[in-house]
Parts: sequence; C-alpha cells; structure tokens
Amino acid sequence: MKLTLRALRILLALSAALLVACQSAPPQSNAQMREKMGLDPEQIMSDLAPKTQKTLDIGPKIDRKSNEQLDSQRRNFINESQRTEDGQWKSFNVTLNFVDVDIRELAQAMTQISGVNILVGDEVEGTVTVKITNVPWEKALDNILRIKGLSKSVDSDAGIIRIQKPETLLARDEFERKRLEEISKQLAAKRIVSTQYTEIFRLYYTRPARVKQQLEAIFGGTTPSGAAAVRPPGGIIEVTTDERINSIIVKGTKSEMELAAKLISKLDIRTQEVLIEAFIVEASDNWQQELGVRLGAYSASSSGVNSIGGVGVAGPNSSASNIALGTANGSVFNQPVNAALNPFGLGYLYQTSASALKVELTALESLNLMKIVSNPHVFTMDNEEAVVIDGVQIPYPVPGVGTNQITYEFKDAALKLTVTPSVVGDGNLFLNMVVNKDSPNYTTSPPSINKREVRSKLLIKDGTIAVIGGIYDQTQENKVIKVPLLGDIPFLGALFRYNRQVDNKTQLLVFIAPKVLN
Repeated sequence: MKLTLRALRILLALSAALLVACQSAPPQSNAQMREKMGLDPEQIMSDLAPKTQKTLDIGPKIDRKSNEQLDSQRRNFINESQRTEDGQWKSFNVTLNFVDVDIRELAQAMTQISGVNILVGDEVEGTVTVKITNVPWEKALDNILRIKGLSKSVDSDAGIIRIQKPETLLARDEFERKRLEEISKQLAAKRIVSTQYTEIFRLYYTRPARVKQQLEAIFGGTTPSGAAAVRPPGGIIEVTTDERINSIIVKGTKSEMELAAKLISKLDIRTQEVLIEAFIVEASDNWQQELGVRLGAYSASSSGVNSIGGVGVAGPNSSASNIALGTANGSVFNQPVNAALNPFGLGYLYQTSASALKVELTALESLNLMKIVSNPHVFTMDNEEAVVIDGVQIPYPVPGVGTNQITYEFKDAALKLTVTPSVVGDGNLFLNMVVNKDSPNYTTSPPSINKREVRSKLLIKDGTIAVIGGIYDQTQENKVIKVPLLGDIPFLGALFRYNRQVDNKTQLLVFIAPKVLN
C-alpha cells in the first residue's frame, strides 16, 4: 500500500511538471513551424514552375494583339447603303405678320426667308392671314398648311417642297407606288437573268450554321435599290452549309458575293483561349490571418476599401468596380492583416501567382487551417463555358406505375465548377462562375444531398486571382484533451483528461486564376 501511494505521488509530481512545462513553452512562429515541417517555399515554387509551364505548353498557342491594335479593329466598315430621308433643312425662328395674302405670295416669301424652293400646285388657291412670333419657319409653314387643309411633299434630292391638296398628293403617291412596283418587278426579273456566281467559303474558326444565320439576317433585310416591295424566293442570296468540311456555299450576283466575302472575313476570326485554374478549399475561421501574413491583405470597411497589402476586399457598401488593387510598396509578403474576408466574400490577390498561392495553401493545409478540396485546370475558348465535375451519382428508387418494377433515378453529388470567361481586350476578363459542392448525407435513407453553391459575375485583370467565398458550414465534435502518457493510464487516466465539445466552422472558398494564353 505504501508503495502504491509513493508511486501515485511520483506520477502527480511528474504531471505537474509537465503542465508547467507546457504552459511556459513559447509558441512557435510560422517560420519555425514551416522549418520544422520541412517546407521551403522557394524550393516548392521552383519545383512547381516546370509543371505550370508544362500546363501552358500543352495548351493551344495563339498570338495576342496589343490593345492599340484591338482598338483600331473595334469598328470595321463593311458596306454603305444609301436611303432617301425626309428633308433636313436648316432651322431658325421667324416672325410673320400677313393679312389676306395670297397663298402663292406667302410661298414666295417663305422661299426668300428659308432659301428652300417651294412650289405650289395649280389647284391651290385662296388667301391667308398669319401673325406668328419667334417660331421655327418649317413649323410655321406646316401649321399654315394644316389650317388651309393643304399638304406638302418633300423631294430631298432636288431640295424642293411641293404644296398641293391632299387628294392630289394621294393620287400622285398611288401613281408612284404602281410605278415602283413595276420597277421592282423589272429589277427582280433582271436579277434572275443576270449572271449568278456560286462560291465555297472555307471556315476555320466559326461553325457554318452560325455564319449562315448571320448572312441570311443581313441579306434578308436588304434589297436592290427601289426593290423594297419584291424579293426573290429564298431571299437575296442562297446559303447552304456543309458541316463535313466546315464550309458554306453562297450563290448570288457579283456585288452580293463581294459583300458576303467581306462579312465572312470579319466573322470567321480566331477566338482567344483562356486557362482557368481554380483552388477550391474549405478553410477555418483564422485562415485569413495566416494567408494575409504571407500574401498581404486589404481590410474591409463599411464604406469601401482600406489599403494594406495585396488583397482587395469589398466592403458592404462597395462594388466590384471600386476595389483597389496592388500594394503601396510593391511587396506582397509579410504584410499585416487586421480584418477577415467581408461577409460578401469577394476579394482579389494581386501580384500573386497561382504557384505562390498553391505553396501557401499547401502550408496552411499542413497546419490544419484549411483543406484543398480540388485544384482543377481547364482550357476554354473566349465566351465558351468550361465545366469540371468530380463526384458520385446516388441512385434513388422510383416505383413504376401499375407494375411492381422499380427503376432508379441517379442524382449527382459532386463538386462542379462552371466558368464562362469573356476576354475584354484591354487586359481584363469578365468571369461568369458557378461552384457547386454537393455531398451525400448517408445518415438518412435514402441519402439526402447537402448542397452548397457559389455564384459570381466579376471583372478581373488578366493574371490576377479572385477570391470568392461566404458559404459557412458548422459542425460539432467531442475533443479529448489530456496530459501525454498520464491520460492513457487505465482508471487513473481519467484524472488527467477531459472531454470538450468543439464547434468547427468552415468556409467554402474559391480562388480563381484566369490567364489569357499568349
């Protein structure tokens, strides 16, 4: 019994010494912990550089034009089509005061005032009394004619205004309509008997169906001069497609073929391509502090953005357009951080490469501050959707109608990234992004699906990294805290350990790094 008590006293003394030692030991810095884990950021970045370059090498190669060249090609002249419009005369105010003046004398006076030739029909007669002050002359003339029950017609090409009775103008318009119909028929017949050309246009970057739709939309709304009322069957030109050789076949007159060739040359152009690299992680509450120390940060305020380092975070009352980017001294390392990611979960990492970000995320993962769920890479065309899916399909039984057979319907429980980039041409990109992280919950039967989704549309500079988050998940677990060795002793170990319920709060974050290929 004495030996047992003595052994117990020794164990208690050792445990007290261990507790004092644990409390007095200074906390290890990030550098010490990284050195202890054998992490060398420079070496890791050096090792990742060939892999990143290899990823770019296996992708398609294109030539990227400068912004000046892009601006010079913003507007391309294709064709000029003239049309006759109502006369546009120089307008100015006049003051008129006439008493019982013949309508023809009034027309002569208006000609001298306006400088526009005004003709009066033989059937027009009568006098007018006018008193107008500071009114545009064309408005004054229109109102005088309206009071007298007269109408006018404008010949813009000749610069002449004709004043006649309405019935005379209607009869003349009917005659002109019939004359134009006859001319249209003659033009249509002439086109039918004129020389028709057929050419095959090989397309390199565009699908034939899309070009055909655009050509028919343009030529379907235009006709030869004076032939607006009559259109040959099938439109002005005939367009067929051959998907096998990715070509279109166009039939029309020589002038129509020349216009079609100009349009095709502007439509069938090379499309830029984009490399999308994403880091989808689940992070703890204090991940911002650890990552901010390495990469720098901006602190969020209620009115906008306060500059501290290389991360731009939008405040509750700010928009993505006023997020500041960059650092004051050009450095993105060893910057302090005093704010977490804002509730809206939007930010930028500027002057930080995807390789450097991957190094730091890996280091944080080794510290159990976050977990890299996925790191997909995908190439896509400009304005084309890219989709990456990784997960499982869960079968759900569906009873048959009127039979005993049961069929199964499969639903996805997967990590899905959908990105549609749009290259602006000035060094920026529009990103339309959707991230789904659906996981099965096997605690229910049939298993339910826990859905987590992030949607975002933003403008980002080429080569920078956008951070999107704000979806939280909270779980509880029982954690055992004990004194090493002593807590494992049977029966007596209960004196040196205790259980604590821990709330784990994680956030789903997406680091998106687009790169326009050169």
